[in-house]
Amino acid sequence: MVSARRRGLDELDVALISALQANGRASLVELGRRVGLRHSSVRERLRRAVERGYIRVQANVSLRSLGLGVAFLGFEVAGYESAMRLIEKLRECPRTLLVGFTSGEFNVVALMIVEDMDALRIFIERNLRPLADIRRISINFGEIVHPEFVPAPPLSRVLGLAGSSCMSCELFEGGGRSEAAARG
Repeated sequence: MVSARRRGLDELDVALISALQANGRASLVELGRRVGLRHSSVRERLRRAVERGYIRVQANVSLRSLGLGVAFLGFEVAGYESAMRLIEKLRECPRTLLVGFTSGEFNVVALMIVEDMDALRIFIERNLRPLADIRRISINFGEIVHPEFVPAPPLSRVLGLAGSSCMSCELFEGGGRSEAAARG
């Protein structure tokens, strides 16, 4: 799978992307100097990398500097369809930094932005525990140490978070019943 994703990237592309990761504000001329290309070639290679979905240029944020923590959540969910429904709901939640499948003890994992333990408790009790197909949740509250800056939802959504906002969230409405209960 890695070789398929890297198809179309040569050593210069990898060096250019690495230089951009080190300093996302570097000019095309500066990037070109670092990898031995003209700025027009740098622009074309970066355009191609974006078009192919290898990179996305964005502003990352320091959650710690904003006074925000994270919750590491593991979910044991009943079956693939239920896992997909949970993942889709979490994808839309402004608290979500990361969500995905895993193997082992839990089949869905999420990394969520939280202001404090009260906000985390409200989010879990109001939005997650009522979901009938979640068998078990593992919850760990903490902070991201490295990297300091992470790709987060738009800052306007992140700073608008408040524990009470989860009380009026409609995203998880009706999620407390399984499909079988809804049908019969």
